Amino acid sequence: MQNKKGFFRIAGRKEVPIILFTLLVYMSFSFMAPNFNTFNNVAVIAQQITINGIVALGMTIVIMIGGMDLSVGSLLSLCGVLAGMMDNMGFPVPVTVALTLLIGMALGALNGFLIVKLHIPDIIVTLATMNIFRGIAVMITNSQWITDFTDGFLRIGSGKGGLFSVPILLYVFIAVVFAICLKWLPFGRLLYAVGGNREAASLMGLNVARVKIKVYMINGLLLGLAGLLFASMFGSIQAATAATSMQFQTMSSALIGGANIFGGAGSVLGTVFGTILLGMIKNGLVQIHASEYWLDFITGAVILLALMVNLLQIRRKKGRS
Repeated sequence: MQNKKGFFRIAGRKEVPIILFTLLVYMSFSFMAPNFNTFNNVAVIAQQITINGIVALGMTIVIMIGGMDLSVGSLLSLCGVLAGMMDNMGFPVPVTVALTLLIGMALGALNGFLIVKLHIPDIIVTLATMNIFRGIAVMITNSQWITDFTDGFLRIGSGKGGLFSVPILLYVFIAVVFAICLKWLPFGRLLYAVGGNREAASLMGLNVARVKIKVYMINGLLLGLAGLLFASMFGSIQAATAATSMQFQTMSSALIGGANIFGGAGSVLGTVFGTILLGMIKNGLVQIHASEYWLDFITGAVILLALMVNLLQIRRKKGRS
């Protein structure tokens, strides 16, 4: 009897559909492309999704509090070019890493501060900073490629080690920390409370403004790390073109994984599998020699489906209440 209860508890988890669908897609591409189901290709996919995965975790907690961040690609680009420029100027790698993370965190906090203090919707503020951050990045680099990095800097994003490379280990570590925070720590419960009902959270004495600024600060910190990895992994970065569609890709991962666009719901496991799913689709389409435009079509279709599921869940909850 207990085994049955345990099975139904697992089967009832909201992440089960995305996990099953991801496995179905994996098996489908394994059948269509002989080289898809190999250890080397799995390691390649894992390496390819690390940057999107890290940014998607930050996007998840932003969405959980009912927010939105359209500036993620621009902030990543700005942090990446600053990291590359610091390396070119001879900064020690640990100093470059620390300063890049601090810059990302500060700019993320700026987003949160503008949203909270000016009482402007998140989407408007981050639409403005999306252009501001990208513009600054382009101006300070004169729209030139930043390259010729030191070996120490390149080792940060190196794919050596396969599934145990630095980027993948960093992604796994951050995902585990986020999962622990959301499930067992008070800050995680605050995010659900603020996103679920902001007015009720304020009446309970919760400092909603402080929580929101902290969330955008954490998001900025992750974007600083992602920018650092981007420049190091590819060995070069160009401010005008780097991560131009990052906001849509990472939003897709979070929504596919069960995050509610209206706040109050989100899952690290769901977001991770959402990121894996999109990474597998991109890799699989290349393996079967399909047009890359199919990825845009599939991503858009999946986002629309995720939003429809969110709306149905909200209507069901209202119907029960």
